[in-house]
Amino acid sequence: VLLKEISYANSSPITSSITHLAKELIAPPKAAKKASVHTLHNDTRIDNYAWLRDPKWPEISDPEVLSYLNSEKKYAEAFFKSIEKVQEKLYQEIKSRIPEEDSSYPINVDKYEYYDRSEKGRNYLLHCRKNRVTKKEEVLIDENELAKGSTFYKLGQFELSHDHQLIAFSEDTLGQERYVLRIKDLKTNTFLSDVLTNLTTEKVVWHKKLKGFFYVALNDKLRADRVFFHRMGDPQDKDQLIYQEKDETFSVGIKYSSDRTYLFLETSKSDTQEHYFICLEQDNLSPKVLIPRKEGHLYLPDYLNGYFYFLTNDKGSNFRLVKVSSNTLNLDEAEQVVEYSTAKYLVNFYLYKNY
Repeated sequence: VLLKEISYANSSPITSSITHLAKELIAPPKAAKKASVHTLHNDTRIDNYAWLRDPKWPEISDPEVLSYLNSEKKYAEAFFKSIEKVQEKLYQEIKSRIPEEDSSYPINVDKYEYYDRSEKGRNYLLHCRKNRVTKKEEVLIDENELAKGSTFYKLGQFELSHDHQLIAFSEDTLGQERYVLRIKDLKTNTFLSDVLTNLTTEKVVWHKKLKGFFYVALNDKLRADRVFFHRMGDPQDKDQLIYQEKDETFSVGIKYSSDRTYLFLETSKSDTQEHYFICLEQDNLSPKVLIPRKEGHLYLPDYLNGYFYFLTNDKGSNFRLVKVSSNTLNLDEAEQVVEYSTAKYLVNFYLYKNY
């Protein structure tokens, strides 16, 4: 935001003078040109700056790369040092436009209402709940406390267990978009020893019968390609591999069905999807395919009262909505809910108890 505000103000004589002065304080670094030749499909391209990508990325340890990055950092620090007053003025103006004390609308789940709120003078959210009868507030996650001692903090996802007694939440304290997952016991208000690393921000899906949850892991290229099941109390290296996507063009995600009876496991690329399901009320953790992948077929599943519902483009790019008995899982026997139309594009659908 600050950089955007400064760029908007660059047309003024005062800001232009400050910018000029800042640039005079330290010379901007220049990256060395080292030609790297890439030839593919008889097309040759020269990249003069390929050397800036450390061969061990996302770990960066190459001394020459680090030296250049540090020179960029020093230049940025010197530039902004000279315009601290401008920064502070812009910061205070932006801050004045944001309500520091605010609260989200509460969401009712069973006997609780859940909401987030912010407090004046604190940078991060508090995630809370109230018993719908006693109205007593309980702070579940205080991001301000979790962020202490870190120069960067981002909460990924957090998911309540079915009995509302545990929260699994992911956090990033390095800004690398690789999350660490922790568990909080809401009965004792303590953090458990279960700590999982190298995760995505994908949702955690708790099992109803077994004491554990499903999560998505990253590979060494930061691609979400595996789903694991973690049993509470076990070390991460003992977690059960549920699914691994071998096609590098696909990525994996997980979510609940609307009634939280099933886990849906999605593997997809831009124009093709495939979904699997696992019943969260049974011991069997082997995923079953809903509709096998077919190039160009996109579909979105959900489940309610004995039927799987599918938003599917099998009849055309505008999608249609169908439902299939959980006993058959055959699109050829699907019942139309919203027929295909060339005049209407179906974007999404939501299932409720009576609607």
